[in-house]
Amino acid sequence: MNNYNIHYFSNDRNAVIQATSDQKTKPPGALGELEVLARQLARIQQTKRLEIARPVMLVFAADHGIAAHGVSIAAEVATAY
Repeated sequence: MNNYNIHYFSNDRNAVIQATSDQKTKPPGALGELEVLARQLARIQQTKRLEIARPVMLVFAADHGIAAHGVSIAAEVATAY
């Protein structure tokens, strides 16, 4: 059995993390939820600069039937597998 030592988030570095994000060459908040996620991960890592050693991207897709409602940019046949 694995034992994990889980710590509470510290809010002490929030201002430093936000300032680091705001210093990027972009308007503040321009990346939307991606910026929120980056700040959360930096808090988890307890660092000023977020580091992701082995990034992974997961893509989920399904036929959800939205094309039948006429609001899709492509016909249902375009995404058929």
